[in-house]
Amino acid sequence: GAPLWRAGGPGVSRCCCSAAAAQQQEQQQQLQQKQQQPLQRRVQQQQEQQQQQQLQQQQQQRQGFATASFGPLGLLPSVQQALQQWGILRGSSMQAAALPLLLQGQSLCIAAETGSGKTLAYVVALVQRLLVLQQQQQQQT
Repeated sequence: GAPLWRAGGPGVSRCCCSAAAAQQQEQQQQLQQKQQQPLQRRVQQQQEQQQQQQLQQQQQQRQGFATASFGPLGLLPSVQQALQQWGILRGSSMQAAALPLLLQGQSLCIAAETGSGKTLAYVVALVQRLLVLQQQQQQQT
């Protein structure tokens, strides 16, 4: 093919690139870019899928661990207010099942995963029981 350019003279090397060689080089670059694009897309898709899975897991945790309002569980208004001051507005499904029984004075052995609120259920029931006993003693005196 016809040379794209020629340079020459004293101290200047001669270079001769044909249009076909330049075109072939450009095609190779385009091919490399095309090959990299699907890989980049796949990586991006995997990252997006991971983010979606994390969001779904977080939503499931929120739903599973904050499902019950404390109101119908039989807590005293002062106990509910104290929980609200601590930023605890809703109880977990485990707490919803355990608190009514604990508030009745029943003994329970609760098995649930870490972070489900077992300790809080026991403590809330204990605090409420102490408040009720205190009120009863004040009424007797």
